[in-house]
Amino acid sequence: MILLKKWLDFATNFPENKNWVSGSSVKFYHYNSHIEFSDHYWTEIDYQNCFAKANLNIINIESPLGKKEECYAWQDELVTSPFIIIVAVNK
Repeated sequence: MILLKKWLDFATNFPENKNWVSGSSVKFYHYNSHIEFSDHYWTEIDYQNCFAKANLNIINIESPLGKKEECYAWQDELVTSPFIIIVAVNK
């Protein structure tokens, strides 16, 4: 998967980000804090499986998008969320 996005807060244009697959090491740059960091990419299905193995019941999954009417200069956040929020409880 190629996932090079133009987000308001994050730069993702690094060579290691060209072909993301689950478990891949990825790199981001946070503009406001001037910090470059590495992370691992996992799919939503991977997270769901991990929560199930941890005996957690997922009650909600959100991928929030920016809205044009907000006071931020959202870019790709209008169509692709940079985050996934998973709410879970013990079974």
